[in-house]
Amino acid sequence: MTSVIKIDFPENSVTVVLFLLTAFVILFSYISYFVKERLFLSEPLVATLVGILLGPKVLGWINPLSWTDEIHHLTFEISQAIILIQIICAVIQTPKNFFKHHWKGLATLWGPVSIYMWVITGLIFKFGLNIDYWPAFILSSCTTPTDPVLANSIVSGRFATLHIPINIRYVLSAESAGNDGVAYPLFLLAFLFHTQSDKSIFLNILQWLGEVICYSVILAVIVGCAIGYCSKFIFKLCLQKKLMDKPSFMAFLVCLAICTGAICDFFTISNYIAVCCAGVVIAWDDFFASESANTHAQEVLDMLMNWAFFIFFGSSIKWEAFNSGYLTLWRLFLVTALIFVFRRLPAVLVFRNWITPIRFFKESIYVGWFGPVGVGAMWYTSLAIQRLGIEPFEHEGDKKIENEEFNMYYYSIMFIVFLSIILHGITVPIAHMTLTYTTRSFHKKENEVAWPKNMPIDGNAISGPITKLDSNVVLKKKDENEAGDIAEQSDKVANIIPIQNNDEEDDDDIQIDVNDNEENLQVRESEQQLVKDIE
Repeated sequence: MTSVIKIDFPENSVTVVLFLLTAFVILFSYISYFVKERLFLSEPLVATLVGILLGPKVLGWINPLSWTDEIHHLTFEISQAIILIQIICAVIQTPKNFFKHHWKGLATLWGPVSIYMWVITGLIFKFGLNIDYWPAFILSSCTTPTDPVLANSIVSGRFATLHIPINIRYVLSAESAGNDGVAYPLFLLAFLFHTQSDKSIFLNILQWLGEVICYSVILAVIVGCAIGYCSKFIFKLCLQKKLMDKPSFMAFLVCLAICTGAICDFFTISNYIAVCCAGVVIAWDDFFASESANTHAQEVLDMLMNWAFFIFFGSSIKWEAFNSGYLTLWRLFLVTALIFVFRRLPAVLVFRNWITPIRFFKESIYVGWFGPVGVGAMWYTSLAIQRLGIEPFEHEGDKKIENEEFNMYYYSIMFIVFLSIILHGITVPIAHMTLTYTTRSFHKKENEVAWPKNMPIDGNAISGPITKLDSNVVLKKKDENEAGDIAEQSDKVANIIPIQNNDEEDDDDIQIDVNDNEENLQVRESEQQLVKDIE
């Protein structure tokens, strides 16, 4: 008689993968507060380490490399969905006043700083890996964008709320939302010169301006703004008519991001630029942020997708590929070290006076260092492999031989992403040493305003979460010297964003943002009382 009872643990099966993923989420949930708020370890770092543990080199329970020979296709599809959701979430969480008053700083980060990162990283790849120029610039376009997934893990959480100024959290989040789209024309420029080397420079640039800038980029901006405006109009109308329930409201932004990305893929225009523009239009009046302030459905979905991706990432690392063909360990470590030091920091220091949210020199160092390379880099290298038609294996009879060119594109970027997850995941507490006592601490001195007695010394009151909204309060200053003291003390006490007033009002006005909600009412009243005491 054949027994129907069978105990089996089929390694690398769908059942095992789902079991391990859900078991990790359950176990991590028990200690998530301790890991994130006491040990200050980011979720991507923990998920990557778990993926390595479950991967073929340790326990061998998950092996994505055995699912398909074209692992880059799977990476491309998963990473694209995650980036689209992260972009629109990052835009929605940023208050409208930030885009309105700090567009110059964001344009500097998306323009000159990104171009500098592309050029300097391309030169590092060229001489570090000893490859041709245009393949090196294709690789550099993969590392140009700051990743919204890793950036979100840096700028959110209790430690970031207490120790990282809100203006820095906003600028990192907003920059990462647009950087993935900014890297797209740079990638296609290097791609055209690499694949059409027989054409003249003039013809390649002319084709790039016509097909990439005028079509892929400008059309993406138009499509994104149109989708965002129409979606917001219909959304508000349905809410007024009471045609929409709460669950549908929760799924709206996530599905809108993926739908917008799919529409752009149909016409081969930049989906990341379109989604970013759609998000800015939707978030322009802070309607969506206020409606979803007390809901967490999007954050839950976003968290689950991030965990799934980084477990997949950690388990798909092919360690032996880091020391074969074009790649050697010493070259990879050298290239990665040079990229982390020279890729972003020098440009931020040079242009820091143009990046309006940055107020202090040490804040510029922080912004220059925390430009993580992550999911977006894996998407771009997968895109490059697809566009160049590179196969992972070369077939000689019945044998499959690894393609060294594939390993150069895919695993060099994977190595940089892996080290970025580790370095940017464990160095967040350094912000406590570099920022807290220079940009946030309030050291009482003689003839200096004391801490208001009726203001609670509480982390949530001092620096609310990034999702909270801001309203404007204009403070009149009596004279030039007094104004500097008021602005500086107000900024440190209430953790606000000083913005120069460019309207028709008096140039001596200082416009600041404070949280406008009931729980921070004491903060706003104390801020006004502080000014009265000084006057």
